[in-house]
Amino acid sequence: MTEPTNQLTLTDAVIRNAALPLGKAQHYLHDDKLPGLALRMRATGGRTWVYLFTKPGGRLRLTTFFSQSIRTKKMRLMQH
Repeated sequence: MTEPTNQLTLTDAVIRNAALPLGKAQHYLHDDKLPGLALRMRATGGRTWVYLFTKPGGRLRLTTFFSQSIRTKKMRLMQH
């Protein structure tokens, strides 16, 4: 049996069916096609796109809105 991972190909279907693991307040699903792109899910039901990156001096997180109408492919293009 393989270990579950939170790094996978984010597709519209994966995002639509993603659920927060039991007992967690928030969880990130990281895209394996574009390093740094992730979907953050919260216990409140909120979801946001985040882009995690490092620069001299530390790690940064750029948070954007989440909309079901923005397709995963378009979000990847917006991050380039």
